[in-house]
Amino acid sequence: MRVLVPLGNRFTSAFVVETGVEPEVNLDIKPVADLLDLENLFSPNMIRLTQWMGEYYLAEWVDILKSALPPALEVTPKTLVTITPLGESYTAEHPLLQMLKEKKTLPLREVYRMFGHRGTFSQLRVLQHRGHVEIIAEKPQRRRGYNYVEAVPDVESPVAPKEKEIFEYMRKQAGAVAAEELLKQFKNSAALLRKMEANGQVRRFWRAAPADTAWPPIQQVEKMNTAQQRAFERVCSSLGSFKVFLLHGVTGSGKTEIYMRLAKKVLDAEKSILILVPEIALLPLVARRAELMLRVPLSILHSELGDRERLEEWQKAKDGKVRLVIGTRSALFAPLQHPGLIVIDEEHDGSYKQGEYPRYHARESAIMRANFEGCPIVLGSATPSIESFFNAGSGKYEYLSLPQRVEERRMPHYHLVDMKTEYRETGDPIFSRLLLQKITERLDRKEQVLVLQNRRGYASLLMCRECGKVLECPHCSITLTFHKQDRRMRCHYCDYARLAPKKCEKCGSAFLHFFGVGTEKIVESLRRLFPHACIEQFDRDTTRKRGSIAQILTRFAHGAIDMLVGTQMLAKGHDFPNITLVGVTGADSAIGLPDFRASERLFQLITQVSGRSGRGSEQGTVILQSFHPDHYAIRASMDQSYQEFYEKEIRFRRLMQYPPYVSLANTVFSGKNPQKVLEEAREFGKLVLAYKKDTMKMLGPAIAPISRLSGLFRFQILIKSPLRKDLRECLHSAVERFQQKEKRHSQFSIDIDPYSIA
Repeated sequence: MRVLVPLGNRFTSAFVVETGVEPEVNLDIKPVADLLDLENLFSPNMIRLTQWMGEYYLAEWVDILKSALPPALEVTPKTLVTITPLGESYTAEHPLLQMLKEKKTLPLREVYRMFGHRGTFSQLRVLQHRGHVEIIAEKPQRRRGYNYVEAVPDVESPVAPKEKEIFEYMRKQAGAVAAEELLKQFKNSAALLRKMEANGQVRRFWRAAPADTAWPPIQQVEKMNTAQQRAFERVCSSLGSFKVFLLHGVTGSGKTEIYMRLAKKVLDAEKSILILVPEIALLPLVARRAELMLRVPLSILHSELGDRERLEEWQKAKDGKVRLVIGTRSALFAPLQHPGLIVIDEEHDGSYKQGEYPRYHARESAIMRANFEGCPIVLGSATPSIESFFNAGSGKYEYLSLPQRVEERRMPHYHLVDMKTEYRETGDPIFSRLLLQKITERLDRKEQVLVLQNRRGYASLLMCRECGKVLECPHCSITLTFHKQDRRMRCHYCDYARLAPKKCEKCGSAFLHFFGVGTEKIVESLRRLFPHACIEQFDRDTTRKRGSIAQILTRFAHGAIDMLVGTQMLAKGHDFPNITLVGVTGADSAIGLPDFRASERLFQLITQVSGRSGRGSEQGTVILQSFHPDHYAIRASMDQSYQEFYEKEIRFRRLMQYPPYVSLANTVFSGKNPQKVLEEAREFGKLVLAYKKDTMKMLGPAIAPISRLSGLFRFQILIKSPLRKDLRECLHSAVERFQQKEKRHSQFSIDIDPYSIA
């Protein structure tokens, strides 16, 4: 539980994780001011998990605990307290309610000012539990889902003609009516509905949009094939005990079908199940399948939910009202009762790694949660991470293979186009003649097309042809990307934006030229070439608005969109039977990045997006355009040979001593004064050298690949160790010594098992 404690002249929240502990030294202990919760927030196993995460990722335990809770539970002086209609009608004397009857809504700091800190919030919690008040976040967010209205039974009909007409209409309906439909039927009725609700004649409430409204029917699988059945039985045999399974199945091999059947088995045994997916874009389809196959209530948890909505979904799991949770990375902490299985879909995906502090990896943390809960965990992927495949080879995980697509569907047919030759012959650096020809054929046959361009915006950079100056972000060592839709140059790291200049700011020349290609330019070019086709863009720029991901994918599922152009968001998990062509443009631009995972990410991206093709009755086609056609990651993805790629990649990892052969930590120092930042990075490096074992290696301090970010200069130290324990002990000792000096000119962060070292 959380408590309110005095800290100097202020009050702050803290977690009570153990009681009955005597302090080791004689201290003057202050009393706790108040209790902020009425029940335990965490199960004993969740306490163990968060403690392990804090120790493993070198993060403060309290920060992991905060990350595990929905944001709406956070209590700050700006938290709002609002009286409810039930509280308004409460007749007994209560000082807090009397004040709220007058003020209606007050920030918590005002309540504290009038009643003091001691015992006040716990009284509010009791009132909230009785339904007399609502305690909500500082800024109430608009709820998602459909707003429904229903007539309250056994009440008299309104007298006013318009209100009576609405009321009688609702009474004739079988159940609740969507407010959107009601407002279409009765124009300008929003105010009338509010008045009728106040009079107790109608009830307005929120509920999630039913999945049936979003997707066309999904064909049920009557019988699994032999490989699916074998994998299903192996996992079933371990239900009730901890074990890690790596489910390696080619794209379209029916991994989701296995997840759903396992979920049914677990739910029938009165246990709970957690399914994690890497992207919000994958949630609609997985949730749809779960609703169709399992017919049980479920909670969906992800960052696009409003604070109140996320709290409600979290609370349903905690109260045992749902035993199935599907979500992205943060759903790892879903408070399910008696978990019987955890599934990590697309386990290789970098989205499972938290980019900000605390930098935990949801896959590794989920494995530990399964260990503490005593249940199996399934890691599924068509392109497993090198670490997971290595662990399966060493016997740490049990390997399950799905080598063929379901219903004996054929893998797509590949064409590799050397864009160096194509550009010499046609002068077009974007589209090959073969890709344009195949798009024409597919559109004529009313089939759908995906085009992958893993770079958003219109152009990668703006350069002056006279003096060669490239427009860079003033805060980061990154070129600005041109976004044509709003005529702005944007930094994709700090989100700085400015209008595109008309003249060079260095020499005054008007000869400015855009270089590079992004999704915007691809869409513009394709719309010009195929004016009668419906072509849409699918990337972070077009899906910022809440609900836009599901909206675009719904239209695509119903055939309203002929061609979808997007970034890696398109590559994973989507199952649309009418896609028969996938075009890959510019995917190999990442080959030259200074990152040991660059080739792995390239192979995974191409293989995954290729797998979206030919998932129906027709064989799919993949056109892979590349300026590096002989690269081993591209060749292996063309052959759909994970083993071929793995053998070459693991040889490189062993030679250069990268994971999985060593544990890796990336320590980044950043600050405004580069000289002082470097000095402090060197000081920390000396501490690492003093504490490290002989088998460990330290690289740096060196300038980080992105040398400046958000106005801060960056230096990094890479530390490698064959033993995780040695790495953790060394860093813990170095950090402890380093932090003894209070005044620092830099801030530093430690990333254990970094997904990227940029």
